[in-house]
Parts: sequence; structure tokens; C-alpha cells
Amino acid sequence: MGGVKTFGFDFGGVLCFDALELTYQPSRYNFKTEDDSIVGYITTTGIFKNKKVRYTTPSDECYESIADTQNGFNILTKR
Repeated sequence: MGGVKTFGFDFGGVLCFDALELTYQPSRYNFKTEDDSIVGYITTTGIFKNKKVRYTTPSDECYESIADTQNGFNILTKR
């Protein structure tokens, strides 16, 4: 999807979000689970219109977070 790149998430995992408002200004969001079993990064050239982000692992486990901070980590919670 234009304006978004992911790094560190499991190969075959799926990242879902509503929409990105392109501003062409770089942003980076860091995500992890509390136990550090999943760690991933999202870089964008805009801002999320709805900050809710979902990640589904290749083994079909679903996690959710809010892309709220660019300092530190946003915590992925199992759904």
C-alpha cells in the first residue's frame, strides 16, 4: 500500500489499518508485545486517519494497538 512500509514483523503476517492521509512527511511507529515475542516497525509518509492498527501473525493470532506514539513502543495486545 502506498505510503507504508513495514519491517521486523513475521514473514506472512498481515498488517491492517483503515487509511493513511498522505502528508509526505516521514513518520515511524514501533510496535511490540509486552513479552517482546513480536517486534515490528512501520514507516509512513503520512498520518493514520484512524490510529487503530491490527496485526495477524502467520499462525492466525490477532493483535491490536493504537499508533499513538513515535517515541518508544506502541504495545500490541492479543485479541
